[in-house]
Amino acid sequence: MSRVLFSAPIASITGKLAGSVFQLSYGGFQLRSKVSPRNPRVARQQNQRMSQAFIAASWRDLTPTERQSWIDGAPVGFSGFNFFVQSNRNLSLIGLALQPTFTSSSIPADFGMSITGLSHTAFNIAASGPLFVVPSDTILLVKTSRPLSPAFSFVPQSWIVDTSIFASGVNLTVPTSILSDYFNAHGSIASNERIFLSSCLINTTNGLRGNETRITEIST
Repeated sequence: MSRVLFSAPIASITGKLAGSVFQLSYGGFQLRSKVSPRNPRVARQQNQRMSQAFIAASWRDLTPTERQSWIDGAPVGFSGFNFFVQSNRNLSLIGLALQPTFTSSSIPADFGMSITGLSHTAFNIAASGPLFVVPSDTILLVKTSRPLSPAFSFVPQSWIVDTSIFASGVNLTVPTSILSDYFNAHGSIASNERIFLSSCLINTTNGLRGNETRITEIST
């Protein structure tokens, strides 16, 4: 930032000009570079919102029989519409097409994970049991938070976004790197940063989702 001294014929100037900003502060007029803040509505989040809107609109296109399948299959407290939107949103998170008809099946089991290495050059995860292989008819969804201060002990669910998926049959006994996926979602990792990770199985037939298990680790 630079200070600016004026003389005739220009006595003062404020505002933006050619990539620079003129402003009046306690130290007099100053010149600084114009900085555009990063748009928090990242493409990943925008795509999710558009997907949810598309799914909700698709309810109108279902046949009466298709709608009734969601109404009949909805758990207590859910309408057929809300159950349809939630289940198909889960399918969209793992890259699968919309399912117009609900097919009954059991809710997927829990799939616990551990972080076995976390630094600016490594982000390794592994199954922590009792499941180590992604079961058939499911996909494992792994979500992570952006790097945070170690002081954070809890973060809202909205801060944890989808990062990696693993197809049925993948064995996660051996530590597996998600560093590239994490960089695409959040950017680089520095030392002494806390990252939250959650994992859950999603049924590929109907979008039913198992419980999320959440862990956290501080980078070295």
